[in-house]
Order: sequence, then C-alpha cells, then structure tokens
Amino acid sequence: MLFLSQPLGCEHITADVEFQSDSVAADGILNSATAGPIKTNGKWIVRTLHENTLLPCTITTNKAISQFMWKLMRGRQELNIFTADFRNGKYHHFDENFAGRISYVGQNAKDASIYFRNLTLQDEGIYRCIFTLFPDGPFEEEIQLTLTVPPTIMIQTYPVFSPNDCSERLGIACIAANAKPAASINWEMPFAFNASEHIEPPATNGTVTVSSHFHLCPVRSMNGQNVSCIVRHPALNSSEPYKLNITYMSSVIVEPQETELGSLHLVCSADANPPATKFTWTKDNGLIPEGVIIENDQVKLLKLTPDLHGLYSCEAKNSVGTASGSIYLFRVAGDHQPRKYIMPLIVIILVLVFVIGVFSCYYYHRKMQTNKETSAEVRTLRESFQHQQRESVQVDEVEVDENEADPPAN
Repeated sequence: MLFLSQPLGCEHITADVEFQSDSVAADGILNSATAGPIKTNGKWIVRTLHENTLLPCTITTNKAISQFMWKLMRGRQELNIFTADFRNGKYHHFDENFAGRISYVGQNAKDASIYFRNLTLQDEGIYRCIFTLFPDGPFEEEIQLTLTVPPTIMIQTYPVFSPNDCSERLGIACIAANAKPAASINWEMPFAFNASEHIEPPATNGTVTVSSHFHLCPVRSMNGQNVSCIVRHPALNSSEPYKLNITYMSSVIVEPQETELGSLHLVCSADANPPATKFTWTKDNGLIPEGVIIENDQVKLLKLTPDLHGLYSCEAKNSVGTASGSIYLFRVAGDHQPRKYIMPLIVIILVLVFVIGVFSCYYYHRKMQTNKETSAEVRTLRESFQHQQRESVQVDEVEVDENEADPPAN
C-alpha cells in the first residue's frame, strides 16, 4: 500500500495502492488499468513565492525497495530532480539546477520526503514520487505544487493639475503588478468617482499586471484627502492609502502682530499648495520706506513714525500663480504712532450700532405707546362730544314739542 502523508500545517494527501506482482506495465510504470485501486486524489500544495515547503511521500510495503526518485513535470518537459538508489549501498543524486535548495528529509528507504527552500516560479508543476520495488517494479504518486505571487502595488498620478483649469483632469492609477493569479482592485474615497480597469496579457512566467484608473476635476477642498486602493489577492490583502496633492494659489491675507517692545510686524499668509516661495511688498503702490525691515513674508516696523501710515500690500507667488492681500495702517489725531485699528474700530462701530438700535427700538415702542394713548384720548373726547350733541338735540326736540302744545294768546 502506497500513501502520502504530511505533517501538521501541510496538506494531507493519501492514496491507497494494492500491490499485484504481475501488474507492471510494459514501460515499467504502473498505471491505473493494471494496478487496480491506485488513487491520485487531486490534492495539491499551494505556497507563496520564496516560501519553503515539504513534499511528503512514503510507502508501506514488505517488498525490497531498490530505489525511489522524484520527477518534475513542466508541461511536456520532465526533469529528474532527485534519485536515491539502494541496490549497491545508498546513493543520492540531486539535479544541479535544484542543488542547495532541496534536502532529503526521509529517515529510511520507505520515506522519500524532500524539503524545498526559497521556492521560485520554476519550481511549480506536477511532482511524481516513484518507488521501485523488487520484483514488482515502479509505483508512483503525484503532487501538484502551485505557487502564488503577491502583487507589487503602486499608486501613480499623471500629472498633478491646478484646479484653475478643470479641462485638464487629474488622473490616478493603482497598479497591482506581476501577480499570480491576477489581483483585484477597488477604491475607497470620500467623493464620487468612476474607475476603469485594465488587465495586461500574462507574462511568460504566468504573472499578470492589473491597473485601475479614475479621473477627477481637482478642487482645493480635495487637497490632503485620502483615497485608498484596495488590492485583494490570495497571497496579499492590502489597503494602500494615498493623500491627494492638489496645487493651487487661493488667497492672501496680511495680519498685524504687535511685539512686546512696541514694534509692529505685518505677516503675509498665503493659502496655497505648494507653499508660496516669493513675497513682494509695496506701500501705497510704491516702495517700502527706508528703515522698514522686509524679511520674505514679513514687514517689521521697528519705529512707529507718522510717515509709516498707509496701505501695505503683499503679493505671494508659488508654482501655480499669484495672489495679493493688503492692510491699511492709519493714525488717529493726537497719536503720532500708526496702529492697526481696523478690529477695534469694527468693535466700536458694532457697539454704536447696537446702542443706536436699542435706542431706536425704545423710541419706536415709546412713540407707539404715545400714539396709542393719544388715540385713546381723542376717541374719548370724540365720544364725549357726540354724547353732548345727542343730548342737545333731545333738549331742542322737547322745547319744540312744548311750543307746539301751547296755542298763542289773542
């Protein structure tokens, strides 16, 4: 009886064989027609490229074993990779193409197990373990070794466009290269997209490259957001994040910063990607006065003299374009030091507007109340006048009636 076994952690493969001394085929290989219940159960071993693996093969028999060997079938090519001969002592022979990567790990002539190190794609194929018994002849069993190759994952953009021109769209590609079998690709991102997939023809070693592409109209809000390329493969499940890099020059603001020493610094801040690298300062559309220090994105007013009030403008520039911002410094009567009063002035104006609004509301409600009271008094006087008129009319009617009742004297 021939059986294949494998230690814990490897696939277990068994095949039962009944030995019949007269069942050897003419070519010396026992086939299923003459051997009876020889079973090739179709089991296989799956490993990843560069891993190690055990190819187990043992036999249970009372017959004398003259030799065993391993053969590798690659399509129509057959290679003898290992032979152990026991007819004249014990002799081992490894194919030179596998020397150094294969070890015989069997303990006796009934155990032909070998161990592979650093598997390559050239090692993939059908392995035949063949025992030669005396006088019955050869018996064999097959093991299918299949290798998987994890993909090499890359994310590419081509190229990074500015959002100022949406006619040129940003293309992003996720590539799962040289995988076996082919990998599948999906995307995760916080906005709508429409991806297309391309599968290249298999390479000569059986590996396949798959790529997934999508295009988007880049806008400033996308900058810094993450998109994830989800790659699924038997040897690898991976999520590759990619942070979007959208170039733009959006806006510039100039902010004042007062120091503890009483000087004033004007700082030019640009909302831009990549960051602004060049800053140009002007005052009242002319040159900055002497005595003012210009350090790239800052203007330092160390001595606050009256001639420093006016409009300060900053133009920032990066590889995409330019943008400008400005601030106005003015002085108050009696104050010979320029200050930045925009925010305090806004606060004062808001307070005045609030106070005026409160007084306006109070005056309006007071006026409405007065109008109501006046209307009530007028209505009362009108009603009183109308009542007096009615009484006067009634008195006149009574006097008329009395005059009509008394005849005139002769």
